[in-house]
Amino acid sequence: MFKILSMAMIATSMCLPSVAAAETYPNGPVRMIVGFPPGGSSDIAARVFAESMSKSLGQPVVVENKAGAGGNIAAAEVIRTKPDGYTVLYATSGIILGPLVNPAANYDAVTDFSPVAVTASNPLVFVVNKDVPAKTLAEFVDWAKAQDNLNFASTGAGTMTHLPAAAFIAEFDIKATHVPYRGASPAMVDLANGNAQFMISALSEARAMLEAGRIRALAMTTTERVPGYPDVPTMKEAVGTDNFVMGGWQALVVPRGVDPRIVEKLNTAVNDAVVSEAVQKQFAPQGTQLVGGTIKEFTEFMRAERVRWKKIVEESGATAG
Repeated sequence: MFKILSMAMIATSMCLPSVAAAETYPNGPVRMIVGFPPGGSSDIAARVFAESMSKSLGQPVVVENKAGAGGNIAAAEVIRTKPDGYTVLYATSGIILGPLVNPAANYDAVTDFSPVAVTASNPLVFVVNKDVPAKTLAEFVDWAKAQDNLNFASTGAGTMTHLPAAAFIAEFDIKATHVPYRGASPAMVDLANGNAQFMISALSEARAMLEAGRIRALAMTTTERVPGYPDVPTMKEAVGTDNFVMGGWQALVVPRGVDPRIVEKLNTAVNDAVVSEAVQKQFAPQGTQLVGGTIKEFTEFMRAERVRWKKIVEESGATAG
């Protein structure tokens, strides 16, 4: 009996540090890793959420940029960290998409991360360089089919700016070369300068160039026209297909193995940010939709996204190149 009680006491004592760690979390700064350069929509959004979450958690949430490989470098770094909740990833749709086209990514978003919450969703817009003669998407398709040296830009292989464009050129039998960049800013600059002719971009990342008249919007990947852009049709209106109803999303995830109680605290902090008037004011002008929600909802969403985009990758033949 004494031996059994002793073993039970040892087992209980081993659990105490974990319980204490979860109850006192966080008792120090939290690192929020972003897989894209400063100034892009992901970086800006991460900083807004980090500031709000710092207030909810009572500790600083510090943003660090680890750009490259469409966010895969940042994802891989976060996976290698200790699963204690003190390193989180501000992820984009690329966390699901990247490994589907790039085996070198060497991770699985569904099994290697614990979902926290979706933070925001951005409309996507089909944009072209201002010197492209087509004024509508249908005209663009006809024009593009007659070209043999088109380039389309993206913010990296396996991102939500790459795979929709790859699917588009496959569906409409257009020949174009994918040119991946390390983020939205350099991609937009090259698009505006004519080094790329078209791109499917997050609206928030295209706004400045659109307003400057250096690029033109031909269609939105939304079910309805976007407020602020009433003259830009949806993809279905423009070319008659439902295949391009999609959006770029952002979310918070942590390495697999983080205590569920810590994940719940992070989820609460994200949801506090989503309903914050200060946060809403910062996102409203960009056309960004704040999301939030439960861990369960995000888990199911990630699994559904992987199924959907795996099929798109297979049908389009998209690669990391």
